[in-house]
Amino acid sequence: MFDPGATNQVFREADIVLLYAHALEDEAQRRGWPTFMTRRDNVMPSPLNKRVLSALVAECSVLISIHCNASPITAAHGVETLYLHDKDLADHIQVRVSDVMGLRDRGTKERDDLAILKFPSSALVELGFISNPADLVSLMRPERPAAVAAAICNAIEHSRSDL
Repeated sequence: MFDPGATNQVFREADIVLLYAHALEDEAQRRGWPTFMTRRDNVMPSPLNKRVLSALVAECSVLISIHCNASPITAAHGVETLYLHDKDLADHIQVRVSDVMGLRDRGTKERDDLAILKFPSSALVELGFISNPADLVSLMRPERPAAVAAAICNAIEHSRSDL
């Protein structure tokens, strides 16, 4: 079954982040990097617990998972990046993405309870709160996916010497 992620009255997280994921793939390919997407659309299910295995089988060196936060408290806002093994990568992504999004920098947080972060060099980027009107406006700006993609690629370049 397909999981739409966080929702509000109009938008689904899955639809928003897929735009950003495709922009990230485009930017990485423009830089000559091989890419692998754990999902390409909102039709086929892609269980979170199988994404790490898929990335390992594809011999990925970095795994970036893109999400939108949500909260019943509509005042909650901002960008945060979660990590388990690669704080340096998360720190570089956090600084660049929060700057590009123009949203509050909620910092990086270490999490050991998320399957996607079991990948050795990974980060889960929460681009903003779909439940916060100002964050949502920023998320939906047409230029944001490409700008965020460039910011993430710059962060990867800065934190990885093996690219």
